[in-house]
Amino acid sequence: MNDKPLALIFRAILLLVGATLPAHAQLSDSPRWVSEKENMALWTQIRSDFHDELQPDDPAKVAPVVAYAYKYIHRVALYRDSALVIVGHLETKESRYPGYYSAFSYDVRSHARTPIKGPEIFSLFKFVKFASITAGAPGDIVFTWMTCTECEASQVLSAFHYNADTGLWVSRSWETSKDVWWTGNDGPTIWTDTAASDVLSFDCLHGFVKSDGREVFGIRCREVDQADNGKSKVTDITLRYTFDVAVAGLQIMPVGEERNRLLAELCEQAPKNKLCKNKPARPAQP
Repeated sequence: MNDKPLALIFRAILLLVGATLPAHAQLSDSPRWVSEKENMALWTQIRSDFHDELQPDDPAKVAPVVAYAYKYIHRVALYRDSALVIVGHLETKESRYPGYYSAFSYDVRSHARTPIKGPEIFSLFKFVKFASITAGAPGDIVFTWMTCTECEASQVLSAFHYNADTGLWVSRSWETSKDVWWTGNDGPTIWTDTAASDVLSFDCLHGFVKSDGREVFGIRCREVDQADNGKSKVTDITLRYTFDVAVAGLQIMPVGEERNRLLAELCEQAPKNKLCKNKPARPAQP
């Protein structure tokens, strides 16, 4: 029997099924941002399912907290049938005040939406990169955010991570050190406002680098404080985060070749950083 006609029929069926699937149902091997122009059907569906989340605040119910009258879908990232949805909140549609954002994990097929715990509300969301930092898992969505906009703010680096067991986007946990204040469960602080404190300066050098075939996050922060005796106190610490498990593991790097290699690679990415003026030479590979 000639199998060629059967193969052609089978191929035609696959093409027909693929053509009839909505655009947002196509599988993706890695997360990506999806614009409204690219996939209007998905955005329309999300706006419909997020009807309650997009309703303006009732001033009487939220007082004395500021009411946010305009809420909108800011960005959508898609991985297979799971989407990360960033919702923006403004006092009014024309407001110049930046407002804040909240994040949800959204199942495209079931229409279920789940608020992401962690930095549940954050200001000045800024996407950094998709980082493939855990073996066998899709890339994390790395971003920075501000803890507030009209206060002694800090900028934090965080990441959304896809949990394959639950099919949900979650906020990645980061290991902390009680001896290093700029480490936090949501991620490290990479900048802080020093205007209203005894801190004279706070500078950080940070980025993702390759190490033993995997991507790690390195950060060096140098803090100068005003001491009681009038002299300055300098704290200079380099950290490395690895991502073998759901929690980003933290290692304080001692002075030595491994630390120098990490700092040299970070300075290659940010040669104008203040902490790279006297950068260490990159040690030879072992």
